[in-house]
Amino acid sequence: MDLRNRQPRLRPRQAQPDRGAYEDRRLERPGCPEFPHRLFHGTLGGFRDGAPTRVEGELTLRGVTRPLSLRIESFKCIPDHPIVKREVCGADALGAFNRADFGINTGAQYGFRQEVTLRIQVEAIRQEP
Repeated sequence: MDLRNRQPRLRPRQAQPDRGAYEDRRLERPGCPEFPHRLFHGTLGGFRDGAPTRVEGELTLRGVTRPLSLRIESFKCIPDHPIVKREVCGADALGAFNRADFGINTGAQYGFRQEVTLRIQVEAIRQEP
């Protein structure tokens, strides 16, 4: 996270857990292999006492990009981390979106809520100059 530029960009790492045969078949459904990545990027804002209180950004799912605002619930920096000997910052951000806005409507026909809460927890280590 670059506080000077205020432009966090997050691409979650793709883990390959053992999901079992049922889940593997679900991931072979139309649309899944073509859109394996999710992306959120935004601009930090609402600074109070030097710390951001929100991120105004965009979320991309299944090739569809929509605006998304996240509320930063906690933000803390340690200027000289005892192990890495550099500044380390961590944040907890929270927002919500409707899956249908991204073309994801699984379960809607059965009355399942389409509202999703997205929580992003991030830690960043300042790069050496």
